[in-house]
This record gives sequence, structure tokens and C-alpha cells, in this order.
Amino acid sequence: GRGLRLREAALLAVPPLLFGIYVLYLHARMPGFVSLADSHRVFWATHFTWPFASLIKSFDPALWSTTHPSFQVTYATLVFYLGALAGGVWLSMRSARPEAWLLTGWVATVVGMHVCLAGVLGAWDFVRLAALAWPAALAILALGVGREFPRAAVAAIALTLAAGDLIFARAQVAEAVRYQQLTQAWFLPATIQDLDSNAPRWSDFRGR
Repeated sequence: GRGLRLREAALLAVPPLLFGIYVLYLHARMPGFVSLADSHRVFWATHFTWPFASLIKSFDPALWSTTHPSFQVTYATLVFYLGALAGGVWLSMRSARPEAWLLTGWVATVVGMHVCLAGVLGAWDFVRLAALAWPAALAILALGVGREFPRAAVAAIALTLAAGDLIFARAQVAEAVRYQQLTQAWFLPATIQDLDSNAPRWSDFRGR
């Protein structure tokens, strides 16, 4: 009924409302605050550009000097998403199942946004930022060929993916800690000392 729809709309409005309050708080308390995007440029300087531009320019393993296969995982994930997108379009045109269009739009929106991030940072963070497309991509695969695959094969694939994910995540955490030690060591000790204090404390990164 109408009351239920209004209640659902009110619940959906809570996250953006809280986000807006948080931004207003930062404007009120932080001198010179412009926006969250501007503040993040200290560590994450990227913006939107032509689709796939950064991923094409970054197709060089030498740019991915990490201790784990980020280069291979990134481009394998991109190929999987593009395959899921093509499969979703094919399923949507051949079947009358509305969920096929929904899942295809889901993958297209999330992946389409994040293949437009500029610079090598945009390429490095593609897998992490586009992770919300993963469930929909798997659902498209299940709709297309799920019934034709033996359950044993599906279980083996799932276990292999899970094991690979754990190994990659462990290496990713170690790499993130190493990178933070190299780039953020100058302010982390002071920040740790102030964890027990409720008083806001702002660091000025503009001179760095």
C-alpha cells in the first residue's frame, strides 16, 4: 500500500541523509575543507576519463610492482565481467526472465563506472572497487549454464575460488601495510597516540 511505499522510501533516504550530515560536520569543523573527493586526493588522486583508458595504459606488469599477482587478477576479473555482461545481454534477449536484465544492468553500472577511473591508481583499484559486480556476474553465469554443470564441478570451482581469494587477500593485506609504512609513517605514530582522545585532530597534508 501507499503507507508501505512511503516507509520504504524513508528508509532508503536514511543513508544519503546521514552522509550529508557527515559532510556538513566536516565543513563546520575542518578549516579549508572542500569535499571528500578533494581530501582523498592526498592518497588517491584519480578522476573519470574515457572507458578502459587507464586499464589499457596500465597493461604492463612492470607497473604492478607488488608481492602478489595483482596484474593477472585484475585483467582476469575484467575479462570475466565483460564475459558476464555479454552473457547477460544474450540471456536477456533470448529469455523472458526479468532478472536477466536486472543482473545485466547491475554489472554494466558497477563495472562501467570503475573502468572510467583515470591513471594507474584507477587500474590498481579496479578489482576492489568493482567487487559489487561479482554477485551479479556469478548469478548471470548460474542462469546461463548453472543447470548444465555437475554439482561436483561447481563445488570444486567454488572451493578453488575461495582458496585463491584467501591467498590473494592475505598477500593484499601485507602489501597494503608495507605501502602504508612507506607513505604514511610520518603521521601514523601521532595518530595512534591520539586514539584515546575525543578531540578532533586534523593533519595538514597540503605541504607533502
